Amino acid sequence: MERFLLTAVCCLAAAGCGNGERSQRGPAPAETAFPIATETPPAELSRTAAAGPGAAPGSTFPPEEHRQPGAIATEAVAGPAPPKPAAAQQPPHPAKFAESLQEVLTLEQDAEFSQALKRCQQTRSDFAKHPDAPGLGKIITRLREEKRAAPGLMFALQKLESGDDTEVAVAAEQFRDGGEAGRVILRKMVRQRSDKIAREAAGILIELDDVQSLPLFVKKLQESPESKLAEVLVAGLCSLADRADAAEFAGLYPFVKDDSGFEWRRLVPLLRVTLQKTCGGDKAKFNELVADPDAFARLASYLEAALASEDEKVFDWAMENFAPFAAEVPGLKGSYFEGRDFGKLVHEQLDFKVDVSKRGFPFPDGSEDGISAKWSGSLLVQNPGKYTFHCAGTGGRRLWLDDQLLIDVLSIKGDKKDKKKSTVMIELFAGSHPLKIEFSHHTGPCRVKLFWSGPGIKRELISRNVLRTVPWTGMKTAAAPQPKQPAKKNVLRKKPPKLPAQGKPPKAGKRRKDSN
Repeated sequence: MERFLLTAVCCLAAAGCGNGERSQRGPAPAETAFPIATETPPAELSRTAAAGPGAAPGSTFPPEEHRQPGAIATEAVAGPAPPKPAAAQQPPHPAKFAESLQEVLTLEQDAEFSQALKRCQQTRSDFAKHPDAPGLGKIITRLREEKRAAPGLMFALQKLESGDDTEVAVAAEQFRDGGEAGRVILRKMVRQRSDKIAREAAGILIELDDVQSLPLFVKKLQESPESKLAEVLVAGLCSLADRADAAEFAGLYPFVKDDSGFEWRRLVPLLRVTLQKTCGGDKAKFNELVADPDAFARLASYLEAALASEDEKVFDWAMENFAPFAAEVPGLKGSYFEGRDFGKLVHEQLDFKVDVSKRGFPFPDGSEDGISAKWSGSLLVQNPGKYTFHCAGTGGRRLWLDDQLLIDVLSIKGDKKDKKKSTVMIELFAGSHPLKIEFSHHTGPCRVKLFWSGPGIKRELISRNVLRTVPWTGMKTAAAPQPKQPAKKNVLRKKPPKLPAQGKPPKAGKRRKDSN
């Protein structure tokens, strides 16, 4: 403070002396009164700035008009002006954490493990206070492991592309042992390619039960439905269906929707999983999920057409996969009893027609005496008109159609009226008609067959195409008749061929005499 006051007094004295000299010598030129330096020292600039607005250059005091009454003029002694504080950096918005994490996962799925690792570390640094930031440590550890395994797997990929069976087998084993990095590279091959490499990669993923590949398989199948890869993808989807999120299979519906040739029938079980697992069996939810209000009805029609197919492969597939889309199956429910009066039920099976010939009665123990049977279901009539039904056979036979008894006959040997009694003509409308047949047999060879004829139909056996029945628990299909094997000849009775006289073997117990 003393130094400060002393400086102020000296300045006032100097100002007074200067005014006295000017009064004696006269006014001095303006340019020589106060020499001005070409450059103002930094300290001077700070004092000038402290003097306030309106102060003369070099002045260390604020002007009088800016002074407070009674205030003492003081020199603002200050050092260099402190630097302006830098603007505080705003922390990243928490909503961007998810975006940054998605970038990490995208890089990882593209097998860019080094870049994914750097991005994940930067994300953890930027969002250190985010509640999910601690979980990034596990991702970083995983990325480091994948980065270490990547060079060896890329070398294995070259072997996979070589085409040599031995090299391919070795490469496949390396990928199986490659952990998550191996799966990531294999998924990338499936995603980016459709050639043999993609098929090999998809096959290895299926062997590894890689459920994470299922969305990729569905998407790839939609992109390349006609490629050779499609068959491998369908096999993978079917094998992993029970362990997947069934909602992903909804994208497969368009394949079946317009499939008139049943080429995509293997996808129907996946849609069934979607219906039962995702939609809880609710038809409305299923239709909404696949974005088609008639989806369930279309699939039901698809299965019904497959059940009526003449292609045995298509039909057999439909019989295994008709539920829950098709409410009925082709054929009739056959029930077989001991005794002529439908007493003890011994067997049930699905029969595709009523056609029992001599020694062909489907009774479990092969018996043909004292037996009875019933067939029940419905008959599908496509064209309205008059139809003739004929129930041929032995023993007692009855036929009900639309709950009306049409045929009731007990066959007796030599009865010429039997044929007339077992034939009936009736007019039917197009649609479904309840059908029931009863058969009772006493003894001897049994036989029963059901024929019909009508508009556009010549006399023929009523087949599975127009017969339907509701499936039941434990339903079994009738075994297909085995082709007759040719009778084996009794080779033991066949005489051995005769040998020439000179080669005739000696009789047992006798020696050939020596010619010498």
